[in-house]
Amino acid sequence: MKLIRMIVVIALFLSMMQVPYSAIFAEENNYALVYFQHPQEIETYKQYQPILQEIYSDHILCRLTKPLEDYLEINDIFYQTIGDITRFHFDQYEFSSNSQKDIVYPAKFTDEIETLSFSDPAIHIIQFIGPVKTSWVELLKSYNIDLYMQLDNYAYLTKTRGIDLHNLKTLSFIRSTGLFPPSLKIPELALSMDQEELISIDVNISNDFDIDVFQQYFRHSIEKTLYTSFSGKQYLRLIDVPVRKLTMLSYYPSVILITPFIPMEPMNAEAAKVVGIRGDFDENILTDDIPTGLRGEGEIVGVADTGLSTGDPLTIHPAFTAPTFSDKVVGTYPTGLWGDYHGHGTHVSGTVLGTGVGHSSGTLRFRGMAPEAKLVIQNFLGNQAMYQPIPTIFQESYNAGSRVHNNSWGSSNFYGTYDTRASECDEWVWNHKDMSIIKSAGNDRDDWFWYFGDPFHRSLGGISAAKNLIVLGASQNDYPSDPHPCYYQRMANFSSIGPTHDNRIKPDVVAPGMWLVSTKIASGYTDDDPNYYVWGGTSMSAPVASGAMTLFREYYRKVENIPPQDIYTSLLKATLINGCITEGLRDH
Repeated sequence: MKLIRMIVVIALFLSMMQVPYSAIFAEENNYALVYFQHPQEIETYKQYQPILQEIYSDHILCRLTKPLEDYLEINDIFYQTIGDITRFHFDQYEFSSNSQKDIVYPAKFTDEIETLSFSDPAIHIIQFIGPVKTSWVELLKSYNIDLYMQLDNYAYLTKTRGIDLHNLKTLSFIRSTGLFPPSLKIPELALSMDQEELISIDVNISNDFDIDVFQQYFRHSIEKTLYTSFSGKQYLRLIDVPVRKLTMLSYYPSVILITPFIPMEPMNAEAAKVVGIRGDFDENILTDDIPTGLRGEGEIVGVADTGLSTGDPLTIHPAFTAPTFSDKVVGTYPTGLWGDYHGHGTHVSGTVLGTGVGHSSGTLRFRGMAPEAKLVIQNFLGNQAMYQPIPTIFQESYNAGSRVHNNSWGSSNFYGTYDTRASECDEWVWNHKDMSIIKSAGNDRDDWFWYFGDPFHRSLGGISAAKNLIVLGASQNDYPSDPHPCYYQRMANFSSIGPTHDNRIKPDVVAPGMWLVSTKIASGYTDDDPNYYVWGGTSMSAPVASGAMTLFREYYRKVENIPPQDIYTSLLKATLINGCITEGLRDH
């Protein structure tokens, strides 16, 4: 009886801590990527009993044995531990596989899977054994199998027939395959709504989607069906859908995933000193290779926000003339609608690249991080219906010449979820490697940290879980004076934090996001100065990083003589992260 009571107590404890029982009793499955300089080194590794999975151009994928790990440590050979990659996750659910390469589902989905046809087209899951090779993708394409949304541990969603996937299980690089439960396509938000309530949704669809066939099946109002294509892909948004129809929608074979449509919302002198751009006397301290320092000359930055100043070149804020408006601002979108209706976009733009002109004191110390860069401004938040899907704002700015793009906006999404919007952004950046997209993490930490039950307190805003975006949290600032002192070594209490839902690290870095003085519009917030005022948030830390990334581009172009098209965002992100300070930080 004591033993039974003890087992019950342990079970209750584990359920309270949300520890999966598989984590307690699972066989050790620790995988690693082990790097080599010469292929003959692989033979040496084999002496230490790795369970070899795949050989790549400069590394191997293997099960990491203790003898091999000891050998790698002793000989200082670089390897990357990637953990148990035999399992993958979607939302809070964990999936595994058996020896027949079938996916093993959580008990909740077994009955649902048994009702689905093995021979009809549907959304399936393919899990690879490790990092995906181009040759694997090309082989799948020869079977008319396209990979769509990526899950964790090398699992992907695709549309095909189960019978076709069954024939692929003989391939060595396939770990498991199986149907994707339609109920998982439905967003969690809808599960708590009444069946007759209306919800607006974005629908992730496969490449063979036919809007006419779909309309015959789903019969939604044409006026509330927004269908478009962009960069060879199709996008579908449905407005005011009854929740009861989502189950029907989830069974449509070309529907990959359904996500709520939530409109995006808006989410520096001391900052320039904190991040090492200017010194105590406002001097440029980034490099000695250029006598005048780095100021953003020759670079173009895009800002998608609430617009810029008055929207009239004749009455524009003086910080955006150099010496004329057209010399400083090289793109305004949408045409005739780019004026700032809020004040947020003007402040953000000033932090990135404002010249500092127009302060009542005559000082230029409130200029932006890259004051000689040029601007492409987009009033995205005031015209969201014109920008669908989200990567259209990146493409518009890219076409206008920008190669750094600031996005200080988001939606309330407290889970750090990697959704279809994040996936679309990742794909766009992957195909435009010379464009750096900076995204604010969000300002929801304080509420979520104190009032909600997420054990990790993750609070990232919409699309901030994207892998290829550079996501910024907010530190405080170098402002120790009363009545509201703040210190750059401390995190701002509002700054959203990760990890993402699949436990990746986000945000990538933090920058000052409190007490930032920047440009304002005439109808904006009042302050002692008619042209400048103080604001805070991750919306303010993101443009600090955008300015820094702009200066990095200038450095690599002018000093290292790298052609502009070869200055990849991966290089700039690595420079940003490796240039961060870590000593003396609190709450990081």
